[in-house]
Amino acid sequence: MEDQYEWTEADLLGLLDRMTVTEAVEFRLDRGTELVLTFRVGSDGCIYDILDNGRGGPKQSLSNLQLENPVPRKAVPGWQREAYEAAQSGLWTVTEVR
Repeated sequence: MEDQYEWTEADLLGLLDRMTVTEAVEFRLDRGTELVLTFRVGSDGCIYDILDNGRGGPKQSLSNLQLENPVPRKAVPGWQREAYEAAQSGLWTVTEVR
């Protein structure tokens, strides 16, 4: 069996900082129930979000997360890190990043 590497927040932030502006990012969130928050960049350079259970369930509103930090809306360098910080600012815990 392989040892699994335990990612630190510094590792994660470094990974997010190295992503290209057009790369999508997905956050798995947990608070007793799991949700998946996905951000992708449209051809217009705007960032679009999808919040659901990750298994084809109905889409949910971002307001359900009660985020304290704003979600980025324009794809500029570093937007994935801003999205992570926003996802971490609510009542849910980010358990995985893809």
